[in-house]
Amino acid sequence: MFVCLLIVASAACESTPYSDETTRSDLRAPAYPLLTLHPQMKLWSMTDELNKQNVTFGGNTQLPFVGFLRVDGVMYRFMGSKDLPMQAIAPMALDHEKWEAKFTCLVPDEGWEQPGFDDKRWQISEGAFGTSEMWEAKTLWVSPDIWVRREVDIDPYLLEHKKIYLRYSHDDVFQLYINGKQLVSTGYDWGANFKVEIPDSILQTMKGGKAIIAAHCENRTGGGLVDFGLFAEEPTIPVETLASISYESGWTGKYTMEQPEENWEKAGFDDTTWTEGQAAFGTSDQRNVHTSWLSSNIWVRRTLTFDPLLAKNKQIYLRYSHDDVFQLYINGMQLVNTGYEWKSDLRVNIPDSIVDTMKDGQVVIAAHCENRMGGALVDFGLYAESKKAKQKSIDVQATQTHYTFECGDVELKLSFTAPYLLDDLETFARPVNYISYQAKALDDKEHDVA
Repeated sequence: MFVCLLIVASAACESTPYSDETTRSDLRAPAYPLLTLHPQMKLWSMTDELNKQNVTFGGNTQLPFVGFLRVDGVMYRFMGSKDLPMQAIAPMALDHEKWEAKFTCLVPDEGWEQPGFDDKRWQISEGAFGTSEMWEAKTLWVSPDIWVRREVDIDPYLLEHKKIYLRYSHDDVFQLYINGKQLVSTGYDWGANFKVEIPDSILQTMKGGKAIIAAHCENRTGGGLVDFGLFAEEPTIPVETLASISYESGWTGKYTMEQPEENWEKAGFDDTTWTEGQAAFGTSDQRNVHTSWLSSNIWVRRTLTFDPLLAKNKQIYLRYSHDDVFQLYINGMQLVNTGYEWKSDLRVNIPDSIVDTMKDGQVVIAAHCENRMGGALVDFGLYAESKKAKQKSIDVQATQTHYTFECGDVELKLSFTAPYLLDDLETFARPVNYISYQAKALDDKEHDVA
């Protein structure tokens, strides 16, 4: 369906002289009609902004239908979201889906993780497995250890054409195997909805269309949880890593736990007396900590260089995790200032005022975190993706929906036409849809537009 839509869109796109002539409607729709797939299924935009969320069909099923306009070499996304949906091969309870597996709380015989292991004496129950305070848990687990085996059928087409991922949640120490090969081994920690791409060495064992996912979890204190699933990812919108967050690739920075002098957040500050350490910085109960931080406060500085063209042609954003009170600066300008809270893998777009200081490709990220109680964590990274077009207007007509976008120095007018009012049922049963566009320069100059 995705390929057919692209073919229709490509065939029906047309460029005509730019015109602003439409009779505007005051209708503010709860959803915006775009295309007709067949009489009982239409493609809708469920938000006021076309590039805020993926379009949907058949209720609320997302479709990875993404649109870009290239202006003078810079890509602007005018349709669809950067977060493309994943196809569930074996769902998770986290997504409010049911799954079933065999389990035991008694130490199993050697080879329990292998596909050929005899698990006929294990119990069968619904996942996830956990303690009573875990809302995902469908099967109560109160012993120190649990072993789980789940058999999954896999379409060989997905293995050939899509990236396959494991998603999992665990609490506490966790190991997971696919067809006898270990993929996950954590320390004493816990977390929800981690994602890891399955390597070729394991994918090769799945080509017969079967996979045995075997997991062991040890609950040392408090809550316990085991939840996992396999997913196929749709083609992704490219993201470039300028400076990775620690659990994607290690990074080092300079830090101090003593109150620094004024202007410690500035690019020109002399940090030669600070200590060098590997991220993340925090207590041992946090994710991927490599430098122990046990005092009340820590100050971290990270220096990096990157291609200056990225600051001009891409949307730069920060990803960060913190516990507790956190402030972050880029080239001396404050970007983040939290209250007393702790959160993981947040994202914030970097505004033009800060991007302007990065155009020589030199960046100093400086952060301060105060730990008031419990765990502590500091981790952050920089990324770049295609710019998002600025939507200026939307107009809904009987058989058309019109959008206007600002893509740099070019204005894009996009119209979706679907024949909802045709009297000819034979034609309506095989509808023809049109996506038409017009572009004009906002600065009266020539631009390379495609």
